[in-house]
Amino acid sequence: MKTIVALFDDPHAVELAVHELLAHGIHVDHINALCPVEPDMARRIELHGGSEQAGPDPALRARDTDLGRVLVDAGFLTMPMGGAMLVVGPRLGPMASDHDPLGTGIAALPRHLHAVGVPGPEAERYAEAVGRGTALVLLTVHEVYMDDAAEILMRHAPIEPDERHVTSCTVSSTR
Repeated sequence: MKTIVALFDDPHAVELAVHELLAHGIHVDHINALCPVEPDMARRIELHGGSEQAGPDPALRARDTDLGRVLVDAGFLTMPMGGAMLVVGPRLGPMASDHDPLGTGIAALPRHLHAVGVPGPEAERYAEAVGRGTALVLLTVHEVYMDDAAEILMRHAPIEPDERHVTSCTVSSTR
């Protein structure tokens, strides 16, 4: 398996890329994403300090989002600087649960990325970018899909972790 990580300034680009990846035959079990939630949506889901004040389970509402309807393990995370992130996929979705052995919350992102083969310093850079509100896509794909998946992500203008312009996505081999 290969790991591909891409960052995006535009959460809508993540939605488009995910739909294109699915249409290309990449299975939902291999697609993960973290996307900032629009402020009005964050207010509607009433996230405060990582817990819901009232209403249905946050995971149920996460499944009502565009990405939550097409991917598995959807949930919300609150961000240290305010706002919320939608987190989806089998590798990242558990960060929104209280029971993940790698840790929960946005602080656990480097450990989750490292677990699928992203080197430690790179994982930290991605986590810092997500902490600033950048969207992230994480793919774990068979080598036969690697080039096509990277090409699909490139069509949606990924950015570097420390920059705000179009660059490339990173491909790593998992252990």
